[in-house]
Amino acid sequence: LIEEPIEVTPSYRHYSDPTKAFKAHVEPGQVHHQGPPLIRWMMENLNVKENNFLDIMPMKKDKKRKYKIDGCISAILAFKLAVIARKEFHPNLKWVFSINL
Repeated sequence: LIEEPIEVTPSYRHYSDPTKAFKAHVEPGQVHHQGPPLIRWMMENLNVKENNFLDIMPMKKDKKRKYKIDGCISAILAFKLAVIARKEFHPNLKWVFSINL
């Protein structure tokens, strides 16, 4: 049980590690979802921005267009919370997204 609040602000400091971990599982196909086209569309809209310290942060591919990445951000934050709660990251863990629309 996590007893203290976990700060999450849109910054490199809060997003870099969980985004890297999430990306490391998405690229080899270790992250699965139940097939809704909405998830695939959001994943296609996702890009990452890197700073001079090699920290990354999730961003939309094009800020001017109406791309949405909210589901990706939620998944990345859930990834962060799972890692914090477990205190240990198991590399073979598979994440399954289930969206009931």
